[in-house]
Amino acid sequence: MNKLVKGSIAGAAGIALLLGGASTFALWNAEATVAAGEISVGKMTVSADQTAQTWAYVAPAAVSGTAFNPATQKLVPGTTVVLTQPLRIDAEGANLKADFGFDLGKSDVTAFKNAGGTLQLRAYDGATEITTLTGLSAAQASAIDRATLTVIFPDTISGTTGQNVKLALTEVNFTIAQK
Repeated sequence: MNKLVKGSIAGAAGIALLLGGASTFALWNAEATVAAGEISVGKMTVSADQTAQTWAYVAPAAVSGTAFNPATQKLVPGTTVVLTQPLRIDAEGANLKADFGFDLGKSDVTAFKNAGGTLQLRAYDGATEITTLTGLSAAQASAIDRATLTVIFPDTISGTTGQNVKLALTEVNFTIAQK
């Protein structure tokens, strides 16, 4: 036999041995399956029923507690009125921290504030005022059942300051934001 044929036979035999050996080579392996549960993501929502809101006088004392109609009644220095808005907050999540507040959106309050007027936000859990509106837990945020927005036109305003000023509260957005 010539050298080329002998080399080809030897090469083919070597390849056959390598391929045959590959099928018998194995590494051990195993697996275990476990039920690891289901992870759910929490939520944070706020909703308000505008038909349930009320306006009332806080000051002067002579009219305190009586209804105020922002469409027909006007403030004078020394008047304070309050908007009470029932709310529903749903907050869920471990270690959730949130801030409650308000944003006046498209409302125009600049002239009112320039005339000395102020706005104050308060939140309540039943009859109890929530004194800290920052860093609320999910349970604390969900306990808020109403908010009040107090509009104060102080009696320190004099002369013609603030006359004919409008407080256009066209968008009062009560907010809950994760910290």
